[in-house]
Amino acid sequence: MRWLLLPPSGGGATSPTSTLLCSFKRKGSPYLCLRKPCGRSGTTPVARPKGSSLNSAPGVPRLCTTCGNSFRSWSVACGIMLEKVKEETTMQRRGLVVLAVVLFVGSMMGLARAEVLLRFTLHPQVYISIPRSADVSVSVDRGEGATYDIGDPITIRFRATRDGYVNLIDYLPSGDVQVLVRNRFVRAGISETYSKSVTGPGGTERLVVLLTRDPVSDRDLERFIQAPHQAGRIFHAQYATDRTHFQVAARMEGTVLTLEPQTVQIGPSSALVFTASLSTTSGQPLEGQELVWSTSGGSLAAARTVTDSRGMSRNTFYAPSFSGTVTVEVRFPGGVRLAPSSAVATVEVGQRIVETYLSIEPAKTVLASGERIRVVAYLRDR
Repeated sequence: MRWLLLPPSGGGATSPTSTLLCSFKRKGSPYLCLRKPCGRSGTTPVARPKGSSLNSAPGVPRLCTTCGNSFRSWSVACGIMLEKVKEETTMQRRGLVVLAVVLFVGSMMGLARAEVLLRFTLHPQVYISIPRSADVSVSVDRGEGATYDIGDPITIRFRATRDGYVNLIDYLPSGDVQVLVRNRFVRAGISETYSKSVTGPGGTERLVVLLTRDPVSDRDLERFIQAPHQAGRIFHAQYATDRTHFQVAARMEGTVLTLEPQTVQIGPSSALVFTASLSTTSGQPLEGQELVWSTSGGSLAAARTVTDSRGMSRNTFYAPSFSGTVTVEVRFPGGVRLAPSSAVATVEVGQRIVETYLSIEPAKTVLASGERIRVVAYLRDR
């Protein structure tokens, strides 16, 4: 903490957390620098009076924030405010970035539970080298190595054989670290629980419990998170650890992707509109999902399209100038809890064979001997 004196212009301190009012009464301008070059001139320098709150505030800055003049050349007047400002520091230790700190106060037991979100990746070889002590244990309700889907509830149980303070650290598959229990005092032989929902992503989630005789400082906790297998270097003989892990599976819902027409014959250099439809296996249309298109020949109007409210998306195919068989494929790469799917259509490019029929008019007539009649033939396609 540090104390700052407000200049008369209102500059100086920022983000005040508390204020004190100067109790010294004096006529004149409020707390002005008397040095002539500074421009905040007064009459004559005055000494700080005994008994003033300025004297009782330790660490009061003695320099003018504008010119650096000493405190002896300041004029003190009533109404001066002292602002207590919290100094903020940025700590970056070995790439460990503190993202958030949230404190929850237990109203019934009078205990404070802290959740600290950090960023650190625990190597599997480091994890398995963490000592498993008989003085403390940690487990999950389905057992070590069990599989949980994202969103499933999970209950973590920990127990100590002697009195002490417990810190429970959760290494998430994403590389985030959550301190689920922070310096909770536990009695020997009494089981404690912590319940939450599995958040994912998919992978292995690891839990490490630390039991110490005294509360663990923030600095020592950060050191332990980075090297839990070397807790002896931090806490010496006054600690115990245990570990467990479980698997997180991303619950995926199947999808169905269709493409119409599935088989078609068109002429060279002609165009055709394809319609893709995306839904879940239960038939629910999927809106706003991106589809990826490709073709083995010719071209497409767009490489990517997005489904509408009916789960449908259209794209125009332009046939090549030569004859042959061409495929058009559309893929759904998958989404949040949605499995990928794909569909393929076949296009025959070439001169189309058109069915025709020939008719003669009149189709039927009766003629006398030597009579002439005009007959007309018509060739039509179907």
